[in-house]
Amino acid sequence: MTDVNEAQREERSGSDAEDHRERARKGTSLSWVHRFRVTPLALVVFLVGVGVLWYVLESTGLWLALFP
Repeated sequence: MTDVNEAQREERSGSDAEDHRERARKGTSLSWVHRFRVTPLALVVFLVGVGVLWYVLESTGLWLALFP
C-alpha cells in the first residue's frame, strides 16, 4: 500500500513540475505568488505599522511638512 502511495506521489510531483515548466515556457508562471506569500500575521503587522506611522506623522504635524 505504501509503494502505491509513493508511486502516486512521485507521479503527481512529476506532473506538477511539468505543469510549472509549461507555465514558465508560456510566460504564465506563478512563481511570483510563492515569492511574495503573505501570511495573515505579516498582514496584521504591516497594517499596524502603517497605522502607527500615520498616527505619529499626524500628531507631530510632520504629515503636512512632508506632503504640503
